[in-house]
Amino acid sequence: MIDTLNIETSTKDRKQAIGYAQDLVRLSPKRPSAHASVGWVYFRSWMVSKTQYDANKAITGYRKYLQLAPKKDNFRKQAERIIKEIQQGQTRQKKN
Repeated sequence: MIDTLNIETSTKDRKQAIGYAQDLVRLSPKRPSAHASVGWVYFRSWMVSKTQYDANKAITGYRKYLQLAPKKDNFRKQAERIIKEIQQGQTRQKKN
């Protein structure tokens, strides 16, 4: 469910995916990929909602991933890029 979430998914499915991702964190709080999953689900939700809440949750998930992941992890650059994309989107929203 988490991996297949797309921006056309219903609100119900997004909430379910968020729940699954949060369960991963509860089960494995020191596992970087669990936090990346939370970041991903909220990022995808933010792409639809553009809410501050989804943006903050996505950034928090990715930052926790970056904190826990090995320095040479291949996903680090993508996580950093997504954080920047969200922050730029928030800046654009504030200007409008």
